[in-house]
Amino acid sequence: MIAPRLFFDTDPAWIEEIRAWACSEPRIACAWVFGSRATGGRTPKDNPDPVPDLDVGFVIEPMAGEADSEALGYVISAKPRWAARLAAIPVTVDLQLAEPATDERVWPAIEREGVLIYERGEVG
Repeated sequence: MIAPRLFFDTDPAWIEEIRAWACSEPRIACAWVFGSRATGGRTPKDNPDPVPDLDVGFVIEPMAGEADSEALGYVISAKPRWAARLAAIPVTVDLQLAEPATDERVWPAIEREGVLIYERGEVG
């Protein structure tokens, strides 16, 4: 994968850790950074956030016959484990499920400004 374009205080090691997390989770299909770290809205001149964050949107692979509510339940139950896995990153990683067909908040932001950082099956 070509190194993604991210802004001034986003450490490439954080992105590699997120890629490793996504790769270890068989239902994660794709992941993007979105928000100010993707748009450049966060600059060195800005006052730093009290708790800096990294907005990561992701899409999960649906299982055969699974209802949307079941997929959401899977994500809700997995988030504490995922947060523990990503705790080594020294900013808050805000994981947001994106549902392209129905999402009115995360998916439009990903389409507008998202930087793809992981896609299942991609080599490299």
